[in-house]
Amino acid sequence: LKEKKTMNYQFWPEISLYLDEIRKEKEVLSRDDLNIDMMGEVRENINHYLEQLKLSFEQSLDKQYASLALFAIVAYVDEDIQRQLVETRKGSWNPLQKDFYGAHNAGEVFFETIDKIIDNPEVPSIVLEVYYFMLNKGFLGKYRDSKTHIAKYLDLLKDKIPVITPVQEGASGSKEMETKKYRIKKWHYYACAGALSICVLCLLYFTSSH
Repeated sequence: LKEKKTMNYQFWPEISLYLDEIRKEKEVLSRDDLNIDMMGEVRENINHYLEQLKLSFEQSLDKQYASLALFAIVAYVDEDIQRQLVETRKGSWNPLQKDFYGAHNAGEVFFETIDKIIDNPEVPSIVLEVYYFMLNKGFLGKYRDSKTHIAKYLDLLKDKIPVITPVQEGASGSKEMETKKYRIKKWHYYACAGALSICVLCLLYFTSSH
């Protein structure tokens, strides 16, 4: 039997924290009184959260791997917000991928990156986990019309990501995160972090048997 190892739980509380803040900013884009200034402020705030997440990644990962992990999140955020603005006819989004990577084609690069790293044993598991999570969360990229391709990449990533059972995960804490101070209230942080971490672990655990 293939041994299952612990996934990078220590990263997910912080990823959860910033994704939740980005979600709140995204809600502003649904307002009826949305204007260019408000959109610019939302973009600036999201850029800040992504910068903070980048710095956090770089504290534990080599810069190249930190960059790969962040790219998946930036690609998802750009696509998700652009989709919302198109559906609500409230304008267009100035992609954040330009700021971080000087790119305009994240929808293609996302999958090209997976192809390059999927069989590389040197790539930290957290990088694969982030790509898996963003795909499962709804990122489509160049395969927006092909559920088959999306499913294929989800399976590829799932097979490479080590997981543990939710029970084992629940028994382990994230002591490192408890010492960090954020401007966001602690109760909000733990609620969001716990929910997303358990969600990711349960998803990987229960799908690994299929």
